Amino acid sequence: MTTEDSVRFCPQCGSASVDFSTLVVGGLSGAHCNGCRWEGSAEELLLVPIQHEFQFGKESIVAEMMNDVRQLLSGSLGVPYLKFLLKWGFVKGEVTDIGGTVDRKQFARYLARIGHAVLMAVIDERTKQEKKKNESSS
Repeated sequence: MTTEDSVRFCPQCGSASVDFSTLVVGGLSGAHCNGCRWEGSAEELLLVPIQHEFQFGKESIVAEMMNDVRQLLSGSLGVPYLKFLLKWGFVKGEVTDIGGTVDRKQFARYLARIGHAVLMAVIDERTKQEKKKNESSS
């Protein structure tokens, strides 16, 4: 069964770890980010409509999306990123002996940040497309 839902993200850092209230106080509902400590109104949060088959909370949806991105990057898509990081000195090691010379934990940290950026870019673009779609239908 497909469920229509939406996920909210911090407008500053893109984190899904945001707390917000649907109660209106003084004309605005409050919100804050647990990642970067941004504070503002709930109306400023990035709202991304999604369809899913999960029966869990929204946090598990974001975690599942991030897991999908990590799986992509841990496969053959991670190799070009590793070559880039090696070439430009972000990671030390030899291309000819990756297994023996590359700090895997350091590379994994870069892949986690790359994955986060990819997911946020996709969500940001989806938000822009939805906004444009809503503006053109008005």
